[in-house]
Amino acid sequence: MMHLPATRTIRASAAGAAAAVMLLGVSACGDSTSGAELGTTVQEVQHEDADAAYDGDYDAAFYREMGSYAGQEVTLSADVNRIVSDHAFTLAGGDVEELLVVSADRTAQLQPDSPVKVTGTVHTAFDLPAVEDQVGADLDDQSFDEWGQEPYVEATDIDSSTDTEKP
Repeated sequence: MMHLPATRTIRASAAGAAAAVMLLGVSACGDSTSGAELGTTVQEVQHEDADAAYDGDYDAAFYREMGSYAGQEVTLSADVNRIVSDHAFTLAGGDVEELLVVSADRTAQLQPDSPVKVTGTVHTAFDLPAVEDQVGADLDDQSFDEWGQEPYVEATDIDSSTDTEKP
């Protein structure tokens, strides 16, 4: 009978531990707005993060913050300023410098002063050999001399059927 008090102590400790685990489990399932919602998938969270990148006009506000979008996908609405090559053009930004856009796809259908919506990745410094590798095209060195170390966008989608005018 000497083992009986020890058995009671072990049982009481085990019961206390089980109750603590149950309370922690219940509190973790509580209604909290600080964490992710139950049933949220990784893709939904990643999509929400993707929505944090810029989607709007190419203007002074974007231009000032362009460095903060480096490596991120953005969508810019603007007018084509000039055609640089079959794979590159610039966006007109009104009171900001024009922005170079390069694409693996040919951009022959674009015309200066036509509205366009560009989706692509922001890069902070144009490097011709690296860009040629990225877009898979041999670009004319002289056409891109002025863009050395300037920011640019590597386009993944160019929509020339859009109207950048606001209602």
